[in-house]
Amino acid sequence: MITQDDFIIQDNKLSFKDDEYNLNRIRNARFVKNSLVSSIVRIIAIGLVVSSIVWIICPEGFGRFFGPLSFCLGVIGALLTSYRYELQIEFRHSDETGFQWISVAKSNKNSVLAIFDQQAQAIATAIT
Repeated sequence: MITQDDFIIQDNKLSFKDDEYNLNRIRNARFVKNSLVSSIVRIIAIGLVVSSIVWIICPEGFGRFFGPLSFCLGVIGALLTSYRYELQIEFRHSDETGFQWISVAKSNKNSVLAIFDQQAQAIATAIT
């Protein structure tokens, strides 16, 4: 369960449980509610990626059996890792990647809505 105490902003760092992020590398923060459509697209895409890897490895006889099986396993894995609510930060990496939105915390519980919203505002205040 995620609580308000899991987030600490001090010494120019954002800490969430065991993860730390330098505030000078954060450009923005947001709270995201993932829609059903985006979750379905993500689940199907992960299933197709896992299935295509199996088709590349064994394109002939085994691929016909293990391709659909790997698609189902990919879908199950994506279902287990799907979350409805996310707290994201726009983070600048140390290499040439530039800024990317990364998820700091994820949850499916409605009780974290207020916590994620407060933390997004607290991060935005701390970086300005």
